[in-house]
Amino acid sequence: MPQTLRMSPQYQLKGEQRLVQKLKLIGRIKLGQFLSLPENDFKKYINKVERDPLFQKLRYQYHLISCRKFPQILSESPSLEFKEALVPQPEDIEVGEIIEKDPQLLTILKKIGDVVGIEKFRKFLYGKEVNIKEIIR
Repeated sequence: MPQTLRMSPQYQLKGEQRLVQKLKLIGRIKLGQFLSLPENDFKKYINKVERDPLFQKLRYQYHLISCRKFPQILSESPSLEFKEALVPQPEDIEVGEIIEKDPQLLTILKKIGDVVGIEKFRKFLYGKEVNIKEIIR
């Protein structure tokens, strides 16, 4: 009769815990990748899922899936577009004067500088050949 090796429950439990933790991490990574899709790709994916017969059956026949609107999000709002033509050119404004008029603006500018990087922000603020699209990258 062949002899089988038995693993202690302690080792088996640790192995299962590692597997569960690894799968949770993989799930979080996949969700992050999905949520970071460009808006158009995300919308295409949602439309594809909503057209799926199984989705429609679960939603309309069995009422297992329902839609809920979030009050903070405007309905049917198009994607926001930044119109660079409306941004005043550096020679049109004096940064120091604006900051003196509104002291809260300085804290806002500091936050923006922290997010996009100080060098890119300085170049944009003082008009050194950096446009909004380069800052976003």
